[in-house]
Amino acid sequence: MKKFILKEFVQNTSFPVIAPLCASLGVQLTLTSIAENLECSNTHISTIAALSNHFSDIDVIFPIMNTSLEAGALGCPIEYKGGRPVVTGHPYTTDAEIENITIPDPYSVPCMKTNIEIIQQLSSLVDKPVAAYIVGPVTLAVHLMGINTIAFFALKDGDSFLKMIDLCSEMLLPYANGLAQAGASVMIVLEPQIANFSPSIYDTLIKNKLEEFVKGLPNPVLHVCGDVTRFIPYFAATRYFAGLSLDAMVDFEECLKTYGKLNNKVLIGNIDPVSIMYKGKKTEIKEKVSKLLAAMKGRLFILSTGCDMVPDTPFENLDAFIEAALEYRCQFLKGGNTWDQQNVL
Repeated sequence: MKKFILKEFVQNTSFPVIAPLCASLGVQLTLTSIAENLECSNTHISTIAALSNHFSDIDVIFPIMNTSLEAGALGCPIEYKGGRPVVTGHPYTTDAEIENITIPDPYSVPCMKTNIEIIQQLSSLVDKPVAAYIVGPVTLAVHLMGINTIAFFALKDGDSFLKMIDLCSEMLLPYANGLAQAGASVMIVLEPQIANFSPSIYDTLIKNKLEEFVKGLPNPVLHVCGDVTRFIPYFAATRYFAGLSLDAMVDFEECLKTYGKLNNKVLIGNIDPVSIMYKGKKTEIKEKVSKLLAAMKGRLFILSTGCDMVPDTPFENLDAFIEAALEYRCQFLKGGNTWDQQNVL
């Protein structure tokens, strides 16, 4: 079987690749809750299958995002708020306590085992790339000890900070490898906490550790929330990340004008999942999507949302998102455009 390479997939798929982070909308079709899906692989598979059948033009399959899974497996308290699980406490206070945590066996810890089963089943059921989510080591460290402690280490005790990231990477890698072995084509590394640090700390302390973490993973994509425009040149300089999934606060067109090809990384995003996809009208959604596609024409780009969509987003809004993409795809092909003719990569 040919190895999946994200850049080649983007270049070989008619522009644009359509991949909104919309898995949670499937609960509207199966009349289930987010909790029921996260706790049962069969329910989760049924939900994703129903959504995939309803929106058959989506090019990449995602499971439902869970940013607290790894922290919960390591002892952090978890509560459901707004229908989603969130970390509500940071039980560890010293790096010695973190060192004493037993590295979880992903095939024995129920939540990890369930997610591996979900990726395995999705990979065997659909003839499309399947993406898996995993929280990155920086965000896991913040979940375990709190942002104040980790930020203090970063500013005042770089050695302790690096040690924490190493420990978190060691605890995450067996699970990451389990997802890869289950058939994940793309690994979305969720690092929302990076935005709490400075670009210089990312460059000097975080970048190389993230590189080590993702080196052996399939088509790793860095997903960061917030306005991280000032981080873009540092993100682009990473060697092993295949793509960057960035929030709606980042102006993609300006980034490309300022920083060029971004080291040929696939740029993924970034329609606002709340103000546009959840609250917006169809005409507004189509206008936003069309404008973004015009700016990204011929680039290594996947049309998506800036983050996970609200579960009760109206289906007509996702329809508008997809319709705008398909209309642009028709225009792109009618114009005789190909990647080689664009010559911008």
